Amino acid sequence: MKKRYIVIAAAVLSLGIAVCGCSLESSDENVTLLSMSDLEALNGGKMPEIQYYYDSDRISLVYGKVSDTKVNNKDDALYVFKELSGLLNISDAESDLRFSVRNPNKGGGIYVFDQYYKDIPTNGSISLSVDSEGNTTRLLNRYIPDIDISVEPELSAEDAAKKAENRYSAKSCEDPKLLVYYIDKKVKLVWDVKLRRSDYPDEVFVDAFNGDIVAEDGPISEVKE
Repeated sequence: MKKRYIVIAAAVLSLGIAVCGCSLESSDENVTLLSMSDLEALNGGKMPEIQYYYDSDRISLVYGKVSDTKVNNKDDALYVFKELSGLLNISDAESDLRFSVRNPNKGGGIYVFDQYYKDIPTNGSISLSVDSEGNTTRLLNRYIPDIDISVEPELSAEDAAKKAENRYSAKSCEDPKLLVYYIDKKVKLVWDVKLRRSDYPDEVFVDAFNGDIVAEDGPISEVKE
């Protein structure tokens, strides 16, 4: 019952967007924002399967057609994300999303875009699946909405590397890079530190302000205290 309520609430919100005739200005084009009712119409009058993030009205996955736009290249895919900006709470698709890769998929493809914030990469992304004729079939949404943090670190890249190296008795293999990192419903600015030894985490994410270890990625061995 709770999920049904969320779907209805999201539909009401998007219908409000459609009624007000909102549109998105992007470069030299006027893009009309799509609503929940538009998705229903695109799928023959039946709402496509939509999944939401836990305890949230934020869409994580859509199985079905999400646009009438034929997608034959990355520019077409970006245009679709602009159409869906209202539903996905994308602030500015033109500046926030950068094409990453196109993966072949059953005659069609999957267009993957990475999310950036003030030219700094994030761990957010969004992808669009299309069939061999360019029809949209599935959307996976990992876009991080409403980011509002400082991107000026107080901890240096060198100090972040030392923090990770000392904790895991390992050496970093390249210069740390800034990353806007979403974890536990919070957004943090971190240093992404990559380590050499495979029996330790491949990456360690160090808070760029207080030096805390925010997360690790890779096999975890015994930690040096």
